[in-house]
Amino acid sequence: MIKLPYDIVYPYAEQLIISVAMCKNFNKSLYYWDLYLAYIKMCGWTDKELDQETLKRIDKNWEENWN
Repeated sequence: MIKLPYDIVYPYAEQLIISVAMCKNFNKSLYYWDLYLAYIKMCGWTDKELDQETLKRIDKNWEENWN
């Protein structure tokens, strides 16, 4: 399977994660979570891989800007 670039996948994935966190209805929150997982899977990522890449970029940005 082709893995779409992180910079293309992440903006919409982030919107879905924010929807999960902000949703007051538990069932709707689960819907957004399932949508998030389906979206990243269709883009060739797993949630663990996307999390690892996000953390790698946060660490890199931290090192570049604060040291």
